[in-house]
Amino acid sequence: MLSGVCPQAHLEAHGIQVLVDQPMVGQGVADNPMNSVFIPSPVPVGLSLVQVFGITKSGSFIEGVSGSEFGIPVSDGARRLANFGLFSPQTRAVEAMRRLDRRAFRGGFILEKILGPVSYGHIELRSTDPRANPAVTFNYFQEAEDMER
Repeated sequence: MLSGVCPQAHLEAHGIQVLVDQPMVGQGVADNPMNSVFIPSPVPVGLSLVQVFGITKSGSFIEGVSGSEFGIPVSDGARRLANFGLFSPQTRAVEAMRRLDRRAFRGGFILEKILGPVSYGHIELRSTDPRANPAVTFNYFQEAEDMER
């Protein structure tokens, strides 16, 4: 989008020179919605990459990943967490997670990724700063079929 290839009105709204008016750039964004279950371990677990180990009749992928401590403090005094793995740092659960002992984050996840949603979203620029993330809207469950699946 910053290159000048995008819907013309969106580029002009950000003061970007229009090189090519491409109305579909940033449209039709889709990802696989995911459900996850964390399985804690009393001992450290070997690191594994995400691996598919099953596919349901409805086409959902069942995957597993293990070995990361999903909330490692940056420093014990600050109690700041480097990351929560699959957890978004904007969720309400984060505050509760910060109070837990780091051993609570040892283990792995079983994931279900729902195959190709029917609902689609879009991407828009928030600013012309190339370091800034764009606004992304997935609209995962806008269509009833996605809710049923």
